[in-house]
Amino acid sequence: MHASAASMSRLRRLAVSDRVELRAVRLPDAPELFAAVDASRGSLGRWLPWVDGTRSLSDTRDFIRVSAADHGAGASVQMCIREGGTLVGMVGLGPVDWANRRAWLGYWLAEGARGRGIMTESARALARHAIGELGLNRVDLVCAADNLPSRAVAERLGFELEGTSREAMFVRGRCLDVVTYAALARRWRCGGAGAEAR
Repeated sequence: MHASAASMSRLRRLAVSDRVELRAVRLPDAPELFAAVDASRGSLGRWLPWVDGTRSLSDTRDFIRVSAADHGAGASVQMCIREGGTLVGMVGLGPVDWANRRAWLGYWLAEGARGRGIMTESARALARHAIGELGLNRVDLVCAADNLPSRAVAERLGFELEGTSREAMFVRGRCLDVVTYAALARRWRCGGAGAEAR
């Protein structure tokens, strides 16, 4: 296993603030995780194709089992966002292309936790770890072109817009355009992407 992959496989917790932390998802999280998805199904399902396939607690447990196996192999990490101990969303890194030092960042937040900067700070913490601790050179972030809140997070983080893939995602009977943002390690370290975290 690549040394950085081994390091990622050991990642269990990242502090974000006094009240917010990231914890690698585990099977005991399944009921709370499913409840958070289910409560925000309408808004999440508008943009994320996996939401409609998450219909039961069993589906969530299956997701966690796959995520845990990928995490153990150093291929990805899915982290619960906890505010004051309560699960309010997730942020993940992967799949990781260790040969090219590249990964993808994804996230979602429950409806009641939005508008307080939780996602921006959580995504920043994981991106900072990916570049600073895991030695990745590039972190990509993709989302539906019309998903303005998700795009706002990418832009607050200092990720740069690279382009649009037309009709690249099928969600609820619609073909959605997808935008790609990216952060490069040299810009992150030189005060570009993520500079506001310093």
